Amino acid sequence: EAGGNVDIAVENLAGNTGFASEMVGPNGSASYGQLVTLGIMQGADPIAQDVVKFYLTEGYQDILALAPFGKVPVLQSAVDGWKTSSPYFENYSAETLDQIANGYETMQRWLFRPDYDAAQRAVVGDIEGRLLIPTVISNIALEGTMTPETAAQFLQEQVEQLYADRQSE
Repeated sequence: EAGGNVDIAVENLAGNTGFASEMVGPNGSASYGQLVTLGIMQGADPIAQDVVKFYLTEGYQDILALAPFGKVPVLQSAVDGWKTSSPYFENYSAETLDQIANGYETMQRWLFRPDYDAAQRAVVGDIEGRLLIPTVISNIALEGTMTPETAAQFLQEQVEQLYADRQSE
């Protein structure tokens, strides 16, 4: 009620965007994602255990609804409820929502690749910490100051410099 007006940055965003479940390049295909988990230590306060139990049962859909596009169910039994949890989802096809919901089946977390050395793992943190990917997405989709090609080149240059810096430490 007291939130005020919201400026629409991109009209019909859902109609003008799409989702890519994986990226394909010269080294094959890859997807990106991250799973956030709740851990309870042995001997933890029973109330903490009750909170986790609530999150994973009757409160699961409510937790997902906190950020509909940012929280995707990993429990297959919750996918249908998630697809109808937000009016925003009405703008997307069932196929697109399935693609989002099934992303966990193919994703890999960059940081945990066993073939990465310490410098490469540190660069992943640098990429995330400097918000490089969200920045180029904004520059492409909202500001129109980059094309996908210039964004890819920018990211390549940034990552190469970050890696060189990390190797010299």
